[in-house]
Amino acid sequence: MTISVIFALTAFALLLAAEEQHRTDREALPDLRRLSTNWGLALANWLLGALVPLGALAAALAAPSGPLTAMPAWLAVPPLLLARSLGTYGLHRLSHAVPALWRLHRVHHADTGFDLSTGLRNHPIEMLLATLLAAGITGLLAPPPAAVVVVDAMILAAAFWTHAAIALPPRAAALLERVIITPRLHIIHHSRDAADHDRNFGDTFVLWDRLFGTFKPAREQTIRVGLDGEDACARSLWSQLAMPFRR
Repeated sequence: MTISVIFALTAFALLLAAEEQHRTDREALPDLRRLSTNWGLALANWLLGALVPLGALAAALAAPSGPLTAMPAWLAVPPLLLARSLGTYGLHRLSHAVPALWRLHRVHHADTGFDLSTGLRNHPIEMLLATLLAAGITGLLAPPPAAVVVVDAMILAAAFWTHAAIALPPRAAALLERVIITPRLHIIHHSRDAADHDRNFGDTFVLWDRLFGTFKPAREQTIRVGLDGEDACARSLWSQLAMPFRR
């Protein structure tokens, strides 16, 4: 297990504890079918990653040289993180605009809840594409492997953080949102309203959404998450795995 995975799992555990503290429905029973689907997709992605080890770290180790090769690891982290986050932003926008990619990505949006488990909910083929993109960007830049480990950990932690069901104090959230995506920004992207889920594509920084005109500020309003017409199969693992191939 790599250091980045250990770090990300630690972040996940801390966020899970924070989610539990912020729960308002403590008496309600958890939706076990929904959670088993989300965790089942996470397991499928983990197995795929174990079988196809084509990640960013492997690309960095294989790359002969590039713009970041001679940099100390700590100095290579910021440009690598910016490049990776820009690549993810671009793929995310394409996943909403290109029908073939949307068939994969809508598995993530079909979730009828919004919490840490949503961050685990991705179709394996989409995760493979994201992994190949990360490897391609890393291979072109050829940073020190240590920088890749740090950036991988930060991106994994950010994916969990943006889906956490945690209500930040408004002033703290507004301050953070000058730089990073917060859960209250990202939940807008999971709205059933198409005008909302085509906004806030960023996974880490608000920079790209502001730069490319897709930023939408948070608002004090209840947001219904999910996809209209998909609720019936959203809680079934097999239906979600088959969703991209369903007419």
